[in-house]
Amino acid sequence: MTAFEQHSENQIKPAAIDTQPWRYFHALALDYDGTLTDGGRPGEELLNALREQREEGRKLLLVTGRILTELRHEFFDIQEWFDIIVAENGAVILRGDVSHTLAPPLTRELDRALHQRRDDVRSIAQRVIETDQQALS
Repeated sequence: MTAFEQHSENQIKPAAIDTQPWRYFHALALDYDGTLTDGGRPGEELLNALREQREEGRKLLLVTGRILTELRHEFFDIQEWFDIIVAENGAVILRGDVSHTLAPPLTRELDRALHQRRDDVRSIAQRVIETDQQALS
């Protein structure tokens, strides 16, 4: 027996490869834009996959930079699909019907000043100002 053959015999054999590693996870955090959808409400196939994950006992979290009111406009029943929604770049957390804000509200003065200075300011949410190019938090 060669040294290589001896070494090979003494190696610990790997355990069977787990083909379902996701079963160990108790929560799944997902982004909205570019992950769940490229615009609008996610498709039925994806929603069925989310439903299956919840039925298996996983908590679903949506983490997005989106403004919550705009998100609800596109996906009106979003709260039925996710246990927790972290929106507006982390400034707003929604769990069930209870919303928690983690930053002080933006002032009307700041809103006015930005609208005067920039013409691409689209909307002002609870805590985030969004432009057509980027979000300013």
